[in-house]
Parts: sequence; C-alpha cells; structure tokens
Amino acid sequence: KLEEDLNEKHKKGKITLANENKEKLKALQKKIHPIIEQAIAKERASIELKAKQEYNSLLEGCEDKKKRLVQEYETEIERIGECRKREKQRHEQEMTEMKLEYEAKYDTMRNHYQVQIDCLLSQKQIDIESRKEIEKKELEQHKTMWEKQKGIC
Repeated sequence: KLEEDLNEKHKKGKITLANENKEKLKALQKKIHPIIEQAIAKERASIELKAKQEYNSLLEGCEDKKKRLVQEYETEIERIGECRKREKQRHEQEMTEMKLEYEAKYDTMRNHYQVQIDCLLSQKQIDIESRKEIEKKELEQHKTMWEKQKGIC
C-alpha cells in the first residue's frame, strides 16, 4: 500500500510538473507573441508611411531621384526581412533554452524521486528479508519443540 501510494504520488508529481511546465511555456508564448506582433505592426506602419511619401515624391520628381528612392525602399525591405529573421531566431533560441531548462528541472526532480523510491524499496527489501529470517527461526523453534514433545509422548 505504501509503495502504491508512493507510485501514485510520483505519477501525480510528474504530471503536475509537466502541466506546470506546459502552462508556463504557454504563458510565455502568449506574452512574447503580442510584443513581436506589435513591433512588426509598428515597423509595417512606418514603412507604409515612408512608402507613401516616397511614392508622392516619385510622381513629382525626376528619374534619378526615382531610382534612388526605389533602391532605398528595397534596402529597407531587406533590412526588415533580416530583422524579422533575427527576431525569429532569437525567439527560437529562447524557446530552446527554456525547453532545455525545463527538461533539466524535470530530470532533476525525476532523479530525486527515483532515489527516494529506490531507498524505500531497499528498506522494504531489508524488512522482508528480516521477517523471513525471524519466521525461519520461529519455525525451527516450533519444529524443535514439536519433536521434543513427540519424543516425550
């Protein structure tokens, strides 16, 4: 019964820890995604504003200015693409680090519980062996007494 209780507590502890880790990960993702989306939206709004201004200048201006502005616009698009790529890589790195951290914590807890279980099982085995020895001695005593009584009769 003690062993079953221990196993049940161990299972519940693992499940609880896993659920807590999942919840923490979900919460962190919920916090990060709006920040990223907000930064992208601001950047997009800024680019759209610049693009509109550049478009109006192109309508007014000369071919050289038009070529220069198109080049600036393309450079800005590349920069934003690189920025997004770096942000995505940074986010993935953070998620990987967080996953590794949670896995390490999980392994530590699992090992801790395994040591406790092993200790309890070892103690249980010692108790069982002690009981067997005691029962063996008692059986020998009864057998000896029975043989003595048998000899008397």
